[in-house]
Parts: sequence; C-alpha cells; structure tokens
Amino acid sequence: MLFFSLFKTLVDQEVTIELKNNLKLTGTIKSVDQFLNIKLDNISTPESHLDEDGDMIYLNNPHFAGLKNLLSEEVTSDMFI
Repeated sequence: MLFFSLFKTLVDQEVTIELKNNLKLTGTIKSVDQFLNIKLDNISTPESHLDEDGDMIYLNNPHFAGLKNLLSEEVTSDMFI
C-alpha cells in the first residue's frame, strides 16, 4: 500500500514516467488503482520516439521502471526494490 499511497498523492500532477525500454512519457496522472495501473492524460514524448509522420511508435508490452515528478525531486526505480 506504500506505493499506492505515493501515487495517489501525485494525482493531477505532471510527471515523467520512464518505462523499462527507456521510453519516457510525460503526462498528468488522472487515476491510480490498487494494482498500480496509472492513467495519464495530456501525454507527450521526446521526438526521438516518433516516426516520420510525428505519430508515436508502437510499444510492445512496456513495463514501468521509474517516475519523475516535475514539481519535486526524482523518484527512481531503486526505491521500488
């Protein structure tokens, strides 16, 4: 429940989530459930992850690796071990 409580405090705040495939997504956390499924709104990603048309490249089964809150210090994946 520790991580659930942490993520609930970040609802409606802009965060950057780094996936295990090193893709970083920036967006606003809209909801978190008890299984730590995170719903983001207003998502953006660096241009290096876009194809020639500016569309996002398809991701096959990405996994959560870390989180950075743009309003405070970074929370790294080391804290989840």
